[in-house]
Amino acid sequence: MMKHLNWAAILLIGWAFYFQIFLIVAIKRLIEFLSVNTVLSVLGALLLSTILGGTLMLLIIQNESGE
Repeated sequence: MMKHLNWAAILLIGWAFYFQIFLIVAIKRLIEFLSVNTVLSVLGALLLSTILGGTLMLLIIQNESGE
């Protein structure tokens, strides 16, 4: 069990949730009306979400291997 909070992991989880919500809204707008800006927003949010998720997994793996 974790004895202390990993604030970096909590921050990354928060950002990942934020970008997932943004991605859902962007996809909804994409369905309503196809535009270049919306497509770029969806791709950007997906890229950032993937990067944040990967960073979070690396932090978890580092934390587990450090104990």
